[in-house]
Amino acid sequence: MGKKSLAKKHYESSVEAFKGDARALILARRLGIEKNFDEKTKQFSDKSLLILEKALVHYSGCNYEKALASFDEAFLSLEPFYRQSYGKLRDKSWQLRSVSGEKGLVSLEKLSVLQMILLTNQNPDLLYTYTAGKELSEKDLYKKIAGSGLLNPVSQPLDAENAVTKETTVSRLIAARFLWNLYNQRRNTPQLVTKYSEAYKNKKRSPIPDVKLNSPDFDAALGCVENEIMNLEDGIEFLGSSISITKVRKDGKDGYRSTMHPVFLPLNLTEVYAMTVYLEDVLDPKDINTEVIRNVIGRIKSQLSDYALECLSLDRGGDYPENRYLDDESLAKQREGIRMYLMKSNQPCRFLWEEKEYTGRIRKEKGREFFVLEDGTPLDVDPRDVEFVIESLEYR
Repeated sequence: MGKKSLAKKHYESSVEAFKGDARALILARRLGIEKNFDEKTKQFSDKSLLILEKALVHYSGCNYEKALASFDEAFLSLEPFYRQSYGKLRDKSWQLRSVSGEKGLVSLEKLSVLQMILLTNQNPDLLYTYTAGKELSEKDLYKKIAGSGLLNPVSQPLDAENAVTKETTVSRLIAARFLWNLYNQRRNTPQLVTKYSEAYKNKKRSPIPDVKLNSPDFDAALGCVENEIMNLEDGIEFLGSSISITKVRKDGKDGYRSTMHPVFLPLNLTEVYAMTVYLEDVLDPKDINTEVIRNVIGRIKSQLSDYALECLSLDRGGDYPENRYLDDESLAKQREGIRMYLMKSNQPCRFLWEEKEYTGRIRKEKGREFFVLEDGTPLDVDPRDVEFVIESLEYR
């Protein structure tokens, strides 16, 4: 770290051995050797790494809107590990994109197809293949993009039902269609365009509940989710439950919430026994959290094979709950689940004890549970002995 002289030496060796290397140009910019980075970038046919570097430059300069555009453009062409490495910066750019207070297409709540294209073209490199860098009129730009097939569905033939015009309001599926086509055309991967509809042609259910198997945008939706081009808002099926994020708006800001965490544990039968039969036997029936744990045990049992049930002397006809996701907020607002939720979340909650109301948080130290009130005063009361005012709980 900080060895600029050594870095400069390696840079000079690289340039001497091979001219025109994008990584060497990036190093030169970072060392302050190259002052005309943008101009030199134009000399490269594959600009993906250089565009990523531009994103970092924009981010460090607090130009988050340009950083966001450059990150998204670079990720379309680079290998997935670049998104894994720089994805947090990209997401932070998205959160801060309006910090400068500028108005424009990005501030609109709804976009037409033409506006989507114009917004994309605010970073001209993204559509360079179609515009050759020329400033086109809106009419000519739309004609070029439509003619390239970027607005056509790939899972079903284009027809009057699924065709779009420049005035069509952009839905998530239309956005996915545009991005999936752009993604594959830029990467020159036509063989991937319909990979999902081919993989699911003999299936009966779509992994995304709101996108049917025969949807003209089935491939686009799955492709954009799997390649992290778009966030998963509509949900995807996993073991009979829908995994999705919920859009929420608070204090004038948009956010997303989901607490579902699919877990896969390859257990041997001794471990299964420990997680089911043994754990259930040692539970304290007086503990209010017992019902939450029993519910989890039951859902584990519901997934066991007949062989496992026989080995553990369990009955398939037992009263097991369905192995479906129980929403965290619903659990938090039940007497059987609120205490566990408060311990997990460290959220304050009102409660009644000896005919007096308090507000505090549950603490656990050395196996003992008690409350810490709003003013920081500890209240040595077992949470099992109080009555929670569940209606006052502000779920977060």
